[in-house]
Amino acid sequence: AVAGLGPRAAHGAARGPARATDADRATHLARLHVRGAWGLGRGTIEPLGPAWMPVHELTVHHTRDGRRGRRTAHVTLSWFEGLTGRLLGAGDAPWDAPERELDAPALPQDVPAAGLARDVADAAARRDRAVQPATRARHRAALEAHGVDPDARDLRVDGTRTLHLPVWIAAVRRRGDAHAVVIDAAAGRVDDVLGDAATARLEAIRRSL
Repeated sequence: AVAGLGPRAAHGAARGPARATDADRATHLARLHVRGAWGLGRGTIEPLGPAWMPVHELTVHHTRDGRRGRRTAHVTLSWFEGLTGRLLGAGDAPWDAPERELDAPALPQDVPAAGLARDVADAAARRDRAVQPATRARHRAALEAHGVDPDARDLRVDGTRTLHLPVWIAAVRRRGDAHAVVIDAAAGRVDDVLGDAATARLEAIRRSL
């Protein structure tokens, strides 16, 4: 069972959505996920508690080829979790992330926003310089992996900001292995991408909580 997952004292201020999922609901979601998705009915669930996951938002300005050879201007925003740098999604409008007091620790940022911005700029520059089709395809794939149109032109990263997503985290142990279950406490669902990222940094997360 998961127990004792109550929010703690304030841990400073940051920008992010509200924590809309309470401890009881998080416990229920974690149990369902363990029993259903993994089939680990006998796994031991270790509560790690509430936390705030760093999420980097990149704003990328670029153009695309339009009709009659004209280029049109576009803005793409990409979001990455800050533990391992995995892409969470992309869109054309920034997160609605008001400033709020954090009720739990913010997890450490192992991947900085500046590094992700450099990766995007470098991939675009190398794609444009590439001569061999295979090399060009590799750099196009790198852009796509960062949520950016691989055919985008005149690309520049125009800004970054670090937001924080409220989460609940538990560790599931079975036969010597440990996996993280992460509940997105804003959306009220288990997030497998965040779970994989947290699994890769599980010991560091345990120390921070």
